[in-house]
Amino acid sequence: MINESIKNYVETNQISQRTLALKAGLNSNILSKVLNGKRRLLADEYIRICDALCVPYDLFVRKVS
Repeated sequence: MINESIKNYVETNQISQRTLALKAGLNSNILSKVLNGKRRLLADEYIRICDALCVPYDLFVRKVS
């Protein structure tokens, strides 16, 4: 799942969820729910997360395939 790939990336690179939420302009509670699979990730949120992490949009999609 994409949320698991993002969560692994964040943990591997020692980025706090709070820092990512701030950079992506997301509520930290929403980000936590998304990363833990308790809430669906919306397309615009995915784009904001990728932009905040400075990664290409297909990075986490490739890991799922």
